Amino acid sequence: MIEKQNKALKYDELYKGFISSFSDDKDTINAIAAENAVDDEDGMHIAFGMVVLPFLSRLVEENQTAKIEKAFAFFEDMASSDDHLISEVLEFTVIEGIIAAGNDFSTKCKSYMKPRTYESYERISQNFSQA
Repeated sequence: MIEKQNKALKYDELYKGFISSFSDDKDTINAIAAENAVDDEDGMHIAFGMVVLPFLSRLVEENQTAKIEKAFAFFEDMASSDDHLISEVLEFTVIEGIIAAGNDFSTKCKSYMKPRTYESYERISQNFSQA
């Protein structure tokens, strides 16, 4: 059984929790949020789709391995959550966004995925290929 790194994930604090994991990148994250007109009042799917995914894309483009690993550790916590709202943000926004971004980005991201995140990725990517 995979042990959760952060057993206290709360849906309403998910975005703030992700951002707090990247305090050194606060200016970059805030710039992405401002560019996409996203604030703390927007829903989790909007925040993760319009801020977290572009931030992740930037990390991957810049090959910032340690930060990419930190992001995927957070995603694994989401995948391990008992709260279905949290796992839905991961699956319907983060993973679908990774898949939609194309094969090159997906391939790079897959190498950082932990077991539960990878399992969700595989299941969702099969659904995409059947559509």
